[in-house]
Amino acid sequence: MKTILLYGLFCFIMIRVNGQNLDDPRVFNASFYLNSYPDLKNAFQTDAEQAKQHWLTYGIKEGRQAIATFNAPYYLSIYPDLQNAFGPTNYEEAIRHWLRFGINEGRTGVRPPAVSSNPIPGQAVPDADMCWAASYGRGAGTFPDQCGPGQEYDAGLCYPKCQTGYAGVGPVCWASCPTGFRDDGAFCAKPAAYGRGAGYPWKFGDTPFSLDGARARCQKDNPQGCEKSGEIIYPKCKPGFYPVGCCVCSPNCPTGFTDIGVSCTKPSYGRGAGTIPQSCSGGKENQAGLCYASCETGFHGVGPVCWANECPSVFPFKCAAGCAKSSGECISATLNQVVTPLEMVGNIVGIAFTGGGSAVAKSAAKTSTKTIARVTIKEQLKRKAREMGKELAESTVENAANTFYEAQLTGEFSWEDLDPTGVANVVKAFNKPLCKDFK
Repeated sequence: MKTILLYGLFCFIMIRVNGQNLDDPRVFNASFYLNSYPDLKNAFQTDAEQAKQHWLTYGIKEGRQAIATFNAPYYLSIYPDLQNAFGPTNYEEAIRHWLRFGINEGRTGVRPPAVSSNPIPGQAVPDADMCWAASYGRGAGTFPDQCGPGQEYDAGLCYPKCQTGYAGVGPVCWASCPTGFRDDGAFCAKPAAYGRGAGYPWKFGDTPFSLDGARARCQKDNPQGCEKSGEIIYPKCKPGFYPVGCCVCSPNCPTGFTDIGVSCTKPSYGRGAGTIPQSCSGGKENQAGLCYASCETGFHGVGPVCWANECPSVFPFKCAAGCAKSSGECISATLNQVVTPLEMVGNIVGIAFTGGGSAVAKSAAKTSTKTIARVTIKEQLKRKAREMGKELAESTVENAANTFYEAQLTGEFSWEDLDPTGVANVVKAFNKPLCKDFK
């Protein structure tokens, strides 16, 4: 019995060490986690349970930091034996090693306060692992509008070009109206009909019971010929016209069109579902499904912002929006300070485009009331988010729906509209120095 109890206790301890302690208070603090990331604070406010679930589901894999005394990307970056054992980005195993061995071995779990060897004279040395590169905004993104060879752009989508003599309206190619006919969408309204007069009836002096005299008089006046309608002779209609009743000549419909009286129904054929454009016009570049003006020489773009490429010697590793002191810190800094606050934006853009949300939004915004259109867009975003394994807060979905609704009407889409903190506030929130202040 004693042996069984000891074995059970050993198994319990091993389970806690190997699989159940990733929210151990030595690596996770809900308050620190929420206050370190604006996107989490915005989504969960002070909900510790939601914060823990995000940490276990996403945060660990993304290399986020959940306590001031331990940072998994940094821990792996400074110990080659751990990198050889787990790889450079297996943060879950890094956390397990820290809890089981690293703390007891006296290993370092977080970067110590930085001391710059080359600050600008007279400037205080910042406690920082990265710096923000010089940057400038390049305006709101626009939807791609360039289609591939043999395609044409229509209502936000690309379709195969129609055959000669046809014009495209969404997924349908309609025959073009001939000259003189008014285009009424699916119909071509005919030019005006004309009357052919009272005709030539039998009169006194003609052979009784014969219209030969009337026909002779008609042909004398109308070289194009004459024809009988009822008991009266009329001039034949001009070329391109046909008789309607006794006295009216109506225009013929073109070959292939259906005559419905005053109009002709156009022939048509389908050209398939449209595809989302991928290319941008005007020399712009495509980023995350939106078009932006190319950055100046020496800068690279991340969404609506252009960031400088050059790094100072004390921060030699280039990150998306700045420079870091090591490759590990570059990964961590990029995730924590740049990618994470904009992650919501990228997810929503991806969800909308991969799920056809753009076309749905355009159709809803053009044809529905404002309320119905936004509900339609919200449902599309939620559905696609679930398919992608993403959980978006209701406030985020509501904000996104409003933004997409307006974007479909204006043709312009702004990342900042989906990120309530804004890029400038993200920089301030993390209080990193500027790279231009270092050599």
